[in-house]
Amino acid sequence: MSSLLSATERRRISWRLGIDLSSAGILGVGIVYGFVLPDQYQLAALIQAFAALLVSSAVLWRGLGGLFQRNPSNYTDQLVALAVLAAFASGDFVTATLVPLILDVGRIFEERSALGAKGAIDKLISLQARQATRLHNGQQEVVPAADLRSGDVVLLRPGEVIPGDGVVISGRSSIDQSAITGESQPEDVQEESRVFSGARNINGVLQIRISKTGTESALGKVIDLLQQAEKEKTPFVREIERILAAYLPLTLCFAASVLFFTEDLSRAIGVLVASCPTALALAAPSAVVSAMAAAARMNIIVKSAAVLDGLCVVDTLAFDKTGTVTTGTLSLSEIKPMSEVESEELLFAAAVCAQISLHPISIALTEHAKASEMDVPLVERGEEFPGCGIEVDHEGKLYRLGRLSWLIEKGVLAVSSSSFATVWVSCGDQLLGSISFVDPIRAEAKPVLQDLREMGFSHTMLITGDRKEPANQVGTELEMTEIAATVLPQAKATLIKERQDEGRRVLMIGDGINDALALKSADIGVAFGTNLSAVALGGADAAIMGADLNRLPWLVRLAQKTRNNILQ
Repeated sequence: MSSLLSATERRRISWRLGIDLSSAGILGVGIVYGFVLPDQYQLAALIQAFAALLVSSAVLWRGLGGLFQRNPSNYTDQLVALAVLAAFASGDFVTATLVPLILDVGRIFEERSALGAKGAIDKLISLQARQATRLHNGQQEVVPAADLRSGDVVLLRPGEVIPGDGVVISGRSSIDQSAITGESQPEDVQEESRVFSGARNINGVLQIRISKTGTESALGKVIDLLQQAEKEKTPFVREIERILAAYLPLTLCFAASVLFFTEDLSRAIGVLVASCPTALALAAPSAVVSAMAAAARMNIIVKSAAVLDGLCVVDTLAFDKTGTVTTGTLSLSEIKPMSEVESEELLFAAAVCAQISLHPISIALTEHAKASEMDVPLVERGEEFPGCGIEVDHEGKLYRLGRLSWLIEKGVLAVSSSSFATVWVSCGDQLLGSISFVDPIRAEAKPVLQDLREMGFSHTMLITGDRKEPANQVGTELEMTEIAATVLPQAKATLIKERQDEGRRVLMIGDGINDALALKSADIGVAFGTNLSAVALGGADAAIMGADLNRLPWLVRLAQKTRNNILQ
């Protein structure tokens, strides 16, 4: 997470932590000095007083300044400042040090979370194209992406990022839209295909007519809505501080009454020390820090106390599909050779073609061939046709692997297909058969969902940018209450908002950039996966680093235990 913070923010947090640690060290020296040399208790008390003054100076300044400002965030500082002054007056320098020390450490956790969210938004902005090649009057001109307007035609070469939403008017290619849709495999596009800002072109050359740019594009809306959600989300502790608006004057009045009737300053000071919100300043941060340490041992990042509290009240689960409840990698699911064709012959032809491509389907075929210990010779001549398929000349035979429509164009006999992730293989003009792929469901997904349902989650949702067929297949197998497919990031957030308007509290679990807005918009967002992006982490309230969904119910139980400890 440190990469999400600017150098200035890291220095400021490091400076505050340095003061806190130094104060704790000096306090320790003073306590040990007084214990070892009891006859020099005055010097020991002076050392402890210096530690207390060092760590409490900031809270004293904020508390005294807050007396002239009606701001809920100042009430805790005012009470803590009064308690610190009272502790100073009574000579209790240990209390005067520990109360502001633990309060400040807790606030550093909270502020660091907010800074991480802001850094994540900056990371998301960096995904946008900086410049584009615009075609104008038959000429190519490189212009800033911000200068593009609806109707402009841009030229997109392999490796370049699409600068705005639009429609392909020329060319074929495969594009990586995972940042926008969460699709597990690159999308093959051709004329009239829709494409989105932030997607990356993989291989072919495309001409795209831009329809939406800037904040109107899919990626722009994600950034804009993520910024709004970041501003609207209020930490749990702020609600408690509003209650202190009435508590503070009552405490002062009671202490003044004690002083008036008893004329004993020590008793009035005792009231102020006893009235300090120690449970808020000490107990809650202590329980939260302990919970965070336990979570860290399980490779789980929890950003603040509000997350642990929120996990105790959510009742609706919203899962992304690809990479969350599924593994996020393609594997062979079905092999269908044509009549009089052996499966080995079909797989051999497919593997021969796949070795010259880095397409995810080709990678899955190559891995399958290795696992099967298939002897696949290196090919001498081959060519990849972006968005269509692969053609390889091997030992006088012409093998093709790709889309059925492309094989038909090459003169191969046409057949029908209904699978969402199927490639076809031919040798010359003979169709050898088809191979289907699937993104497998995680082995632990079903037991985890059952466990969470038993914990009180009454409604489960599968929200994905993937197509309807794979989404319905996964959602049905996992017994999801609701399945939403082909959903873009802003629509994910809208769907979550609709459930919140129905009175539900939503826990969203996702793994990618396309989930950042949904993670931020949900009551609690949990990022999940081994290769989490900085954007996903910034949009989420917690992050499970790894590929084990079993940690999700463990995290919910940890939150429940922590809340019980705080309430006690």
